[in-house]
Amino acid sequence: MASSAQRIEANYSPQVAEAVTIYRGLRFAIDSGLGLIMVESDATSVVKWINEGSYLDFEVGLILSDSRSLIKVARCVEIGYVSRKFNQVAHVMARNALLCEEDRYWMGEYPPYTKIFAPADFPC
Repeated sequence: MASSAQRIEANYSPQVAEAVTIYRGLRFAIDSGLGLIMVESDATSVVKWINEGSYLDFEVGLILSDSRSLIKVARCVEIGYVSRKFNQVAHVMARNALLCEEDRYWMGEYPPYTKIFAPADFPC
């Protein structure tokens, strides 16, 4: 339905970077008016912290708290874990975002450079 590639202009730990990415994805989905929001991440601990509402690390805790607030505002949100081997499109988009000078957004379509990676995410 919608996708984005957004740069993060900081040197975060992997867990904080994933938490920021999830927050920005939720914000984008809500602002886009999407009714059903499904976030998939290969960061097991971040998914667990968001779903359980437990924030063991202060650095990531504020971001996770903001994500939980967005989830309460949205009508239907699911945050789930998916193995990196079934998350190739997201990985390619993240790598591409590092090369972009500005954030990019797609509505009702997907980035053309992800087309060859989609079959790896949906092997059935």
